[in-house]
Amino acid sequence: IVALGGGIFYFLRERKNEKGVYFAPLSRENIDRAIDRGLFFIEEQQRPDGSFLLYVCDVTEPERCDPIQSAVHTAGVIAPLWLLRENPRVHKIVEKATQFILENMETTPDGKHAVWNLFGKKDKRHDRIPADIDSTSFVAITLKKYGVSFPDDTSALERYKNDGGLFYNWISDTWNKDEKSRHSFGGGSVGDYPDKNYFGVDCVVNADTLSYLSYVGKESPEICQYINNVVENKLYPQCTFYYRNPYLFALAVISGNKDYRVSCTTSSLPKLQDFLTIQEKEDGTWSANIFSNIIATIALLEIGTQGEKVDIAVKQILEKQSEDGEWPTANVFPDLYNPVFYGSEAITTATALSALFLYNK
Repeated sequence: IVALGGGIFYFLRERKNEKGVYFAPLSRENIDRAIDRGLFFIEEQQRPDGSFLLYVCDVTEPERCDPIQSAVHTAGVIAPLWLLRENPRVHKIVEKATQFILENMETTPDGKHAVWNLFGKKDKRHDRIPADIDSTSFVAITLKKYGVSFPDDTSALERYKNDGGLFYNWISDTWNKDEKSRHSFGGGSVGDYPDKNYFGVDCVVNADTLSYLSYVGKESPEICQYINNVVENKLYPQCTFYYRNPYLFALAVISGNKDYRVSCTTSSLPKLQDFLTIQEKEDGTWSANIFSNIIATIALLEIGTQGEKVDIAVKQILEKQSEDGEWPTANVFPDLYNPVFYGSEAITTATALSALFLYNK
């Protein structure tokens, strides 16, 4: 198939299906088949208890990975599948996953709000860290979108903010006292920011928390101003010490606006769109990390970007799918102190499927 775009001819490889019918890589039929294969892989990856294993892997030897039981990661797999929720197979996946997530629910010290720890209750690492606001916000909004009830009182989280009204990450006063040292360790310094309250907090954590608060009708003007200032002054990725990935921040802000009722960041969207399109390479990638490429593509699709830049990015994603239907384990987020990263084939695959669905749509 020869396509004409911007006066340039480029060729798209054809792919033959098992019945001998040829589909162009970016045809609806071919993408539907990729989604079907991906769903099959996710079904196979789901464990009997409804969970999906997270893995911590060695940076220098990424094939060396240790499994982690995680309700937060399980939510991370079903969250992007929301777009495919009308598929009966997805319904079964979600039904089992949400039961596991609820079984791993904990509560704030006052018992008013359900919270989640990155490590599941039965994981050997559960007691290493406390529950955190980012995990809780992400899991809570995922459950709410799927109509699952749980103890929910956002006021119980208010005590974990700094003087500027921005959220720390931990549901623990003791752990939050160390956030400034964590930020410094992550490469940031007070001089990087126009407001001293921006140091010692994470912009992705606050973007996720803003989405959660806005979704339940409690949009935070302090976080709104912070996020818009981060975008205006290009303070990413130094604004995040847990998620050193500028594309993750861009997606958090854009999806918050498009999917979670965050109205106050609308003025930042064109700037993020410009950032994403400028950073995209000629081959349709942003990074050697496939997860970064997937989320950057989703961010462009969410914001309504069309044309060759999106086409070639989606084509790159399609080419990374294996014959078994999965996309590889990738660096979803690094460890702040150790040369390891966290990810899984399941979360990469589910996120890739959401990109393909959005493109078809």
